[in-house]
Amino acid sequence: MKQIFISCVLLIAYCHTFATGTDSSLYKKYYGFRIQYVYANDFDHAISLDSSLSGFQMYDPSTTNFGNVEIGNFGYATYSEIFTPPVFTDFDLGLHQFDPYLFSTDKTKYYYAVHPMTQVQYTIASKGEQMLTLSHTQNINRNWNVGLDLNILRSSGFYTHQRTDYTNLDAYTWYKGKKQHYNLFASFVINDEQVRENGGVKNDSVFIDPSIFIKTLAPIRLDTAENFLRSYSVSVQQSWDIGSYTDITINDSTIYKKLVPVLRIQDNITYTSSLYRYTDDSSDNSFYSTIAKNNLLTMDSLSFKHFSNAIGFSVLDKQDQFLPALFTNNRLTASFNTDWYSIKQSALDTSFLTLGLRASYYTNVVHPNSIFYDLSGGYSILNFNKNIYKLTASVGFAFKDSTSTITATANSYSTPPSFVSTYFNSNFNNWNNNFNLEKIQSLALIFNLPKWKTNFTITLYNVSDYIYWGSQITQPILFTPPISFPVPFQFPVSAPYNDRPYQLSSSINTLIFYLQKDIKFFKNFHFNNRLLYQDVLSQANYVHLPSFVLRTSLYYGNDLFKHALHSEIGIDVNYNTAFDVPNYMPETGQFFLQYSTEYPTYPVADFFISIRIKTLRAFFKVANFDQNVFEPGYFTALHYPMPDLNFQAGFNWTFRN
Repeated sequence: MKQIFISCVLLIAYCHTFATGTDSSLYKKYYGFRIQYVYANDFDHAISLDSSLSGFQMYDPSTTNFGNVEIGNFGYATYSEIFTPPVFTDFDLGLHQFDPYLFSTDKTKYYYAVHPMTQVQYTIASKGEQMLTLSHTQNINRNWNVGLDLNILRSSGFYTHQRTDYTNLDAYTWYKGKKQHYNLFASFVINDEQVRENGGVKNDSVFIDPSIFIKTLAPIRLDTAENFLRSYSVSVQQSWDIGSYTDITINDSTIYKKLVPVLRIQDNITYTSSLYRYTDDSSDNSFYSTIAKNNLLTMDSLSFKHFSNAIGFSVLDKQDQFLPALFTNNRLTASFNTDWYSIKQSALDTSFLTLGLRASYYTNVVHPNSIFYDLSGGYSILNFNKNIYKLTASVGFAFKDSTSTITATANSYSTPPSFVSTYFNSNFNNWNNNFNLEKIQSLALIFNLPKWKTNFTITLYNVSDYIYWGSQITQPILFTPPISFPVPFQFPVSAPYNDRPYQLSSSINTLIFYLQKDIKFFKNFHFNNRLLYQDVLSQANYVHLPSFVLRTSLYYGNDLFKHALHSEIGIDVNYNTAFDVPNYMPETGQFFLQYSTEYPTYPVADFFISIRIKTLRAFFKVANFDQNVFEPGYFTALHYPMPDLNFQAGFNWTFRN
């Protein structure tokens, strides 16, 4: 770890010697001091770097997204409390419990950096929690940008055997041809992760048991189990644009000529290699629901390799020269995808090829009071014997201000079951399931009203051949759940829970209402809200989720000392209604259904103060500060207590040369 950090610092120092002194003044005038980035799969749309304080105090990657929760420690497994059907994909390994903390080539940011930029963020919290993020980017010359991102995460947790260690590294480069026709994006990503799994506490009364005055005294269910992941990915994307130049006026005497592409030919190559390993040295197998093959040692491993090549073209028509469309700003994209996969487990060694054809067509709104639409589709041959498809259609209307829209979207697609739900071989689990493709249909109505800072969405899902993890039963198993925490509760070891995958023969229907509304009042007060209601209309025994999920922020923001310092002070509140929380199996990395325990919930409030002085941002937060006001603590998964009241602080400093 120390060697990686030192190497990155030396690399940054070395790159600084190649500053963009040879860049033309025209290029600098066009981009100025703006810091923008793009993603390789959509590099026509630049995104400005966020330097605001809004949400800065929510630094945990697993809870940045609305409705996501982690299960007791920074870096632990996460899941979503919002119903999310499987996404359309040629192949899904099925191990996503640590995804929010990992780097990937898809999430690599490529910067416009006329001037070198270095960003350092450091956060610290109770129980040894620390995260250091280092980012640097700069242009070697006018057309060549390089950069790297380094993330180091450490946390010991409140309970025994709960330590997490992450190291993520991302090095990237973006080369743009002098005449703007050619673009090359390349990135190299390394993830190294080590998570000690304690399986949760043996007794759920940890918040009120007087003998547990230090949380490390609470008995845990696993004391030697550990998850390990090491992966690296390489991605190279090349494209060639054909188009014409347009003049962009910078000032009265300066004009910048920018290429406006109408045809793009593109090729994207990606290679990923990953090793997953789960170990447990304990001979106590009472935690697991099945009998072990080896009673003395668990040493499960899964090796995964993936090579992908996608070649295609895009027609980006802004003058109706090529596409017979109703409106301007049309885009037609088509690609042919070839993917090779190799997976090895203790009793499995397989490799296969998938072929896919993807196409999409859409228009952008450039005028108010206009109708817009998009169509897209995909078709793939999976392992030469299962064909999957996707069809999407959207139609919308832009109101007078051209930014407010109402959109209706329909989706219909099939997707293969995840690999770990189909084939899995480990010390405690072994199955070979012949599951059908999952089929998903959805209808959504989206109201996007930026002028009123409002977004409202209604979504209806229908999922056929739904795959779930749990017990193959039709009625809940009745146990006496704890009504409140003052009642000590020990979950029976012999309880008939199951962590295997099953497939339903009937459909699941789910209705979701989502509202985002931000309010500003009395000039400096802000009240930002996200509210979701979801109702499982059929087969609710197989989808356990809260009915309501809420996140709200109430804070006061103001500039002080002649606008030299901007400050925000307020509270963030997260709340969901009670439900049968999932259980978690570290060996398979899956959350699965349980029918016995519904923990009480309460609005978890965090008090924060955030400040910004030029390019320095800082926050100070007291998390879960209302503990013991409603309940002595809370759980988000079976037997996994969440952290007590704790102090957190973070600093972010951006250097621009």
